[in-house]
Amino acid sequence: MDFVTICCVQDMPLLKLQARSMDLYLREFPTDRIIVVVNGWFKKFQNYLETDIRPLYGHLSNKVEFISSTDLITPSPNPNGYYTQMLLKILAARMVTAKEYCMLDAKNFLFKPWQTSDVYQDHKLRVSYIKWITEEWTDHWQNSFAYYGLDYTEHKWFCQLTPFFAHTEFIRTMIDDDLINLFKQQIKVIEFAL
Repeated sequence: MDFVTICCVQDMPLLKLQARSMDLYLREFPTDRIIVVVNGWFKKFQNYLETDIRPLYGHLSNKVEFISSTDLITPSPNPNGYYTQMLLKILAARMVTAKEYCMLDAKNFLFKPWQTSDVYQDHKLRVSYIKWITEEWTDHWQNSFAYYGLDYTEHKWFCQLTPFFAHTEFIRTMIDDDLINLFKQQIKVIEFAL
């Protein structure tokens, strides 16, 4: 299975949490590749990704690929926008080489060892769900950062979404010019409204 993370540049420090949790909790899970799509100023952060983020993946560091959003869509519209993020999540299927993949945001992290049975049930991908966390920093979330040796005060807000799983070929069938143009139009409408 591949893992794909779409990361806005302002969320990049949260990749530290994700990377450490993957190193710790994917030791027995079949991980083919970890693709991190940087949404915005990739070249500015390329050195940071290599020196500060890659080593945190530990035993998985050789499976990590950092790519720019412009590798998926050129030009990359409004890198901070919601619709751009959603479009990149669909287009990322083009980069996946495994049959199935797990889509993440930079804000996601693992908190227990993953087993194959956590992802597959009766030889089929399980359906994931969404859990919203408010802007309030509970002791639980503070302790999560402390567990990985990180300072939660570096982050102004936090939203934890559980991952969702996808069949690569199924998502690729959704990608066509009409879909891309629809997202681009929506992005323009939102930018104009701002």
